Amino acid sequence: MIWFILFMAVAIGLCLRVMIRVRTQTKEILVFLAFVLLGLADWITIFTDHKFKPTHLISMLLDFVGL
Repeated sequence: MIWFILFMAVAIGLCLRVMIRVRTQTKEILVFLAFVLLGLADWITIFTDHKFKPTHLISMLLDFVGL
């Protein structure tokens, strides 16, 4: 599980670097980070056998940001 977390951290860092270099809007970067972190939380709960459904949080995020 440690390798999974390290891989995800490196992948998120590389994606953020590319998005900043391309000059992506801040709103899009924040939505990307929110989706990635919710997905990461979902995978960690799968590994630990807990229940987590991020669909309500995703809908609130999309309504808040206005996409």
